Amino acid sequence: MQSFEVHENQAKPCNGCDALIAWNISRYGKKYPTEVRRDPHSSFKLETARNWFHNCPRTKPQSNVIEMKAPATFAPAKETKAAQKQAMAEYVDKANQAQLLEVLQVIYDRQTADEKQIERTHNRNSVGFSGFDAEILSSFARQAKSRGFLTEKQEPICRKKMRRYAAQLLDAAKNGEWTPATASLLAEAA
Repeated sequence: MQSFEVHENQAKPCNGCDALIAWNISRYGKKYPTEVRRDPHSSFKLETARNWFHNCPRTKPQSNVIEMKAPATFAPAKETKAAQKQAMAEYVDKANQAQLLEVLQVIYDRQTADEKQIERTHNRNSVGFSGFDAEILSSFARQAKSRGFLTEKQEPICRKKMRRYAAQLLDAAKNGEWTPATASLLAEAA
C-alpha cells in the first residue's frame, strides 16, 4: 500500500505505548490509529499508510513491581471449626500478594505428582485443587513459581478461587506443612 506524508502536528504519541501515531478516517467515517514512521529517504519527513495499523494495550504496560500491601493476619474469633474456616477465608481475602502466592503453593504442593503434570484432578482424595479449579490454579502456581508474581488480572481470580480451600489450608497448618501469619509471628519478625 502507498504511504503518504504526515505533518508533524498530526503525529501524536500513543497513550498506551508512547509510539507516534496518526489518526486516519476509514471509508465508513470511523477514526483509527496508524503508526507514523520516518521516511527512509529523508530524515525529517514523517509518513504513514492506511494499513500500518497501530495495536497496543489501552494502558501503559504494568511493571513487575508487586504492590506492597500490609500482611494479613490469621486470627479466628472462636476456636470452632466454622470460625477458623471463616477466618482463613478472610485471611486469603486480605493477604498481600506474597501471602497469596504462598497459599496457592501450599495447595498446589498437595496435588499428586500426576495431577500436577496433567493439570487436572482425577483422584478423589479431597486434597489439592478441585477438578473445576485444577487447570487454571495449577497454571497460576507454575507461573508464579517461575516469575515470582501474579498479573493484575490473575490476582483477583486466584484470590476468589483460593477462598474455597480454607479447610485444606487449616489442615495444612495443623499438619505443619504451612504456618499462616499471625499477629504474634509478625511481631517477632519486626
